[in-house]
Amino acid sequence: MSMPTLSPALLREICSEYNGPAPLQLVWSLMAIAAALLGLRLYVKFTKHTLGWDDYTLLVAWVVSTFSDATYTMMALSGMGRHIVCLTEEQIYDTLKWSTIAQILEMIALGFVKVSICLYIIRMIHHTMQRVRQCLWVLIGFIIACHIAVFLMFVLQCIPLTAVWDPTVSGKCYGLGVTYSVAYTAIGLDSLTDLISAIIPILVIQHLRISLHTKIAIGILMGLGVVAAACSIAKAITVQGLFGDDYPWAVAIPAMWSVLELKLGFMIATVPAIRPLLGNLFHLTRRSMHSISEKLVHHSSTNRDERVSSEQTMMPEQGNEIREMTRISITTEPDLEQGQKRTTANMF
Repeated sequence: MSMPTLSPALLREICSEYNGPAPLQLVWSLMAIAAALLGLRLYVKFTKHTLGWDDYTLLVAWVVSTFSDATYTMMALSGMGRHIVCLTEEQIYDTLKWSTIAQILEMIALGFVKVSICLYIIRMIHHTMQRVRQCLWVLIGFIIACHIAVFLMFVLQCIPLTAVWDPTVSGKCYGLGVTYSVAYTAIGLDSLTDLISAIIPILVIQHLRISLHTKIAIGILMGLGVVAAACSIAKAITVQGLFGDDYPWAVAIPAMWSVLELKLGFMIATVPAIRPLLGNLFHLTRRSMHSISEKLVHHSSTNRDERVSSEQTMMPEQGNEIREMTRISITTEPDLEQGQKRTTANMF
C-alpha cells in the first residue's frame, strides 16, 4: 500500500494525534457496569427460581459482547485511532481484521439483547394482553431475520472473508457501492428495532398493576432505547469516514457509538429485572435514614432536658447570691451617710 510523502515535521505532527484511548476506556468501563448488572439480575432470578429464556439469551449476549470488547482492544493495539500514514502495513491489515470481526460479534450480541428484552416483557405480562404478546413474538421474528440478514451481508462481503483485510488472499468482494449500502442498511435496521424495542415496553407498562413511581422509573429506563437508537443514528453519520483514505483514524468514533448502543441495550434489559433488589436497597436506606434522624432527635431532646435541669439547679444558688449582695448594699449605705456627716462636722 503506497503512502504519501510527508515532511518529517508534518509527519510528527500528524502522528502525535491519537483518539484510540477514549473508545477503549468506554468499552471496558461499560463492560464492567454491564457485568455487574447481569450478575445482580441472575442473582435475583436464581434466588426467586425464575430463571428463563430471557436470562439465557442475555447471558449469551454478554459472552459474545465480551469477545467483541476483546476485539476492540486488539483494534486499539493494532492502530485504531491513529492516522494511516503512521502505521505499518501489518498494523493496517490487523486493524481491518479486528474491526470486521468486532462488527460481526457486536451485531450478534445486539440481536440477543433485543430478543431478551422482548422475552422478558412476554413473561412480565403473562397471559394477559394477548395482542401485545403476539406483536412481541412478531418483533422477535423480525429482529432475528434482520440480524441474520446483516450477518450474511458482513460475512459474504468477500469470499473468503479474509480477503477483506489480507491483500495476499485472492477473493471476490462487493464493490464500494454495495459495501456502502450494506453498512447503512444494517444501521437503519438497528435503529428501527431499537425504537420498536423502546416503544412497546412503555405501552405495556401503562397496563401493569404497579405503583406510579415504579412505572415512571421503568418507563424512563426503557426510554433509553430511544437513546440507543440515537447512538445508532450518530454511528450512521460518522460511518461515512470509513470509506475514505484514513480508515484506522476514522473507525474510532463509529466504534465508540457502537459500544454505547450495545451497553445501553444491556442496561435496558437488566435493570427492570433487578427491581426487587433495588426496592429492598431503597427500603433499607430509607429505614437507616429514619433511624439516624430518630437518634438525632433523641440526642437533641436529651441535651435540651439536661440544659433545663442544670438551669433549675443553679437558680437557688443565684438567688442566695442576689440576696447576699442586697444585704451588703443595705448595710453599707448608712455607714457611708454617717461617715459623710462626721467629715462635714470636722470641716466646720
